[in-house]
Amino acid sequence: MISKERKTNFNMSYANLSGISKGQCNTIMRDIVEFERFGITAETVAAFRSQVEVLDNTPKDEELRGVVITLTAVKNEQAEQVKTLIREIALFVKQVYKQNSGVYSALDIYDLSKKTDNDLHRSAISVVRTMRTMANDFEPEVQNVANELETVNLNWHKSY
Repeated sequence: MISKERKTNFNMSYANLSGISKGQCNTIMRDIVEFERFGITAETVAAFRSQVEVLDNTPKDEELRGVVITLTAVKNEQAEQVKTLIREIALFVKQVYKQNSGVYSALDIYDLSKKTDNDLHRSAISVVRTMRTMANDFEPEVQNVANELETVNLNWHKSY
């Protein structure tokens, strides 16, 4: 989802903004009697101070960037697991059918490293479906690998 990045209308860091805001709150509370004549009450200052605290507790961009990097690494690792399991199934298929056979071609496992995440996900679903329809042609171990592929693929697809 594309979202518009919010632009600030000031030329300072959020840390400086927070410090200046807290200082202003302290100054206003010190002289609250004079400020009340202008409609600025202690409740108004307390509400503003709570907004400053929300700003202080908002995660920094670096924190969020670190989370994205970590999650991306996990997603990529799971994608590699999917590719490895597909390649393992391809080896089993090559033992029964030739590489230029219709069965092998139906797996659509060429250029796995170039597939997008969505294409890889659909290819994994197709491989599992194909292996289930041809279960009689293969040893039970192949179906175990297909089951593992299905599980890893579903978990991986949920993560992105």
